[in-house]
Amino acid sequence: MKQLDLFSVPVVEVTVPPSKIDDFDQQADDLIEHTTCSVLNDYTLKVNNLVQVLDPQKSNQDIEDYYYLKKFSLKIGTITKIYQCSYQRLSYEVDFNGTVGVFYSKDLLLMHNKT
Repeated sequence: MKQLDLFSVPVVEVTVPPSKIDDFDQQADDLIEHTTCSVLNDYTLKVNNLVQVLDPQKSNQDIEDYYYLKKFSLKIGTITKIYQCSYQRLSYEVDFNGTVGVFYSKDLLLMHNKT
């Protein structure tokens, strides 16, 4: 078996025309400008709230999100931290007796306000 030498492999340089980069930047700006989040609903959840993770719907989300949420499906836990994400969206760290998950408000159901 022949060992490959990293320096013996030819380097291929790829260039992207500036017009393609500009198009991508414009598309990203358009996406940010037209993205809406349910910020009002996000603010109803607070640290120490008792929440339940909703049962995920396979058809409504990415497969990775579905399987992540499925691990926590219908479990009840306490919000321990709130994170500010991109596009003004909040995510919530929830503790389930030592196991921690991070969720958006759309994935949680408020069970009870702890004081």
